[in-house]
Amino acid sequence: MTDTPDDALVDALVQTSFVVTGVLTRVAAERDLSLTQLRMLGVLRDRRPRMAQLAALLGLDKSTVSGLIERAERRGLV
Repeated sequence: MTDTPDDALVDALVQTSFVVTGVLTRVAAERDLSLTQLRMLGVLRDRRPRMAQLAALLGLDKSTVSGLIERAERRGLV
């Protein structure tokens, strides 16, 4: 199979995503957060979505997001 410029771009994006995920995982761990909690806080830093919108952005059920919000509130994060 011959690589195309698109294949090279996809490979570069995949490698970049691995690096970004690694950095975010480390940052989350340093702050005693899960990667999902860090993602949620990243969304909430710039926006105030409704619960359903936040759930959709995170790819989670509303009930799961409600629990994440409650735990973040108890920790004074939101």
